[in-house]
Amino acid sequence: MKREIPILLTVICGLLVTVAFFAPAPDDARGIHPTVWQAINSELLAWATVLVAVAFLLGIANVVRINLRQVAARHPDRWYKVVLLVSMFAFLVIGLAEMHESDLPAPLLRMLVPADRITLQSGGEIEGWIMESTPVGLRVREGEALEERVIPHAEVASIVEPSLKLWIYFKIFAPLQATMFALLAFYVASATFRAFRARSLEATLLLVAGAVVMLGQVSLGNEWTGGVAGEVKDFLMNNFVKAAERAIVIGASFGVLATGLRIVLGLERSYLSE
Repeated sequence: MKREIPILLTVICGLLVTVAFFAPAPDDARGIHPTVWQAINSELLAWATVLVAVAFLLGIANVVRINLRQVAARHPDRWYKVVLLVSMFAFLVIGLAEMHESDLPAPLLRMLVPADRITLQSGGEIEGWIMESTPVGLRVREGEALEERVIPHAEVASIVEPSLKLWIYFKIFAPLQATMFALLAFYVASATFRAFRARSLEATLLLVAGAVVMLGQVSLGNEWTGGVAGEVKDFLMNNFVKAAERAIVIGASFGVLATGLRIVLGLERSYLSE
């Protein structure tokens, strides 16, 4: 039963979602109302969201377990593991703090969430934490005790809502990501140089096309060729590359469809570690 019940649930859920996909879509203009299939599909998608959230928690627990084990074993890269764990939990705490501003006590709110700046029509400025925007005005926590008050919309000139989470993302994560991909470009160029060797007609065409695309992609190379490389690059990308890309996508779609049918029919059991 440990195998039969998961397979049965998978088959039933897969068939229900498939039927809901082919059921008539709701359309008030034509008098088509949501059917029971759409309701079932929405409920299953809500369950799937919960399962994905649980999977994220399991992933975080697995990352912590593996890295803590390596730190305890005094792995040569243990300090990188420590930085990873500290950064992950710090970002998690800051993100959760910004999501639950209204529930945080005053010391934690001041420490974890930057204050919003509200400029009034009179020229004054208020620093506080905006909880929500109501039809009447902005509900704000301000002052030493972080008491709530409502500022009418007519009195508000502008709002600046700084986010520590976004600051970390754009000032730290994004530059690190750009640096990593910039270094990766040199490895790709080196591998391309070794792979593109004109040993046959096909390899020669690949070498020429790759060189033209790289020249056309870089503004300096496009200027050296008087704009010809850019035009040839656009022609290759919009015709040959686009056609090959569509063929790959169509093939991958058939593969996804076949795998989905195998799962729905109970033939594919990789999710059971079989």
